Amino acid sequence: HRRNNEIGDSMNPMTKENWHGGLTPAGRKIIERMQELGMVVDVAHAHKRTLKQIAEISTAPLIDSHTNPGNGHRQRSWKEMEQVAKTGGVICTWPQAFPGRSSFRNWAEEILKMKQRLGIESVGLGTDGGGLIDCELIYGYKNIRDLIYLATAMQEIGLSSEDIAAYMGGNFYRVFKQCVG
Repeated sequence: HRRNNEIGDSMNPMTKENWHGGLTPAGRKIIERMQELGMVVDVAHAHKRTLKQIAEISTAPLIDSHTNPGNGHRQRSWKEMEQVAKTGGVICTWPQAFPGRSSFRNWAEEILKMKQRLGIESVGLGTDGGGLIDCELIYGYKNIRDLIYLATAMQEIGLSSEDIAAYMGGNFYRVFKQCVG
């Protein structure tokens, strides 16, 4: 999570020690075996080089279970998100607040931008919104019961009920079914 390890490099390691340049040879074998076994591979917290190398060898859809477009802590560039999308995977956004993204409407607008750039099939609801201690959440979000406000904001900016259903779980279900069977 917060350190480089025997599998590969982390997005935000606490120390700059033990850099591998991305995925290690052992990490490659682990990813390949995970996919052979039907496991969903989550690239959350993977360094951009690690993510790129996982996407290159992936034989199944990947997920990034909690991120957002941007260049800040825990965010992904459009290029990185496109790498996940090209596997048939899902980039899952979550309720972390940051400048320019502090309301349900901002979150919905971000989802719309991702739909326009990546396709709605590549965008989903992120996890890790309830256990956060050290980061601020968008205004009004306390727990998953508040997702109704996100769905309402999505509808208000023009996303269809099909788009909302895909985002809220349909896309993740598709990936899970494809990977696990």
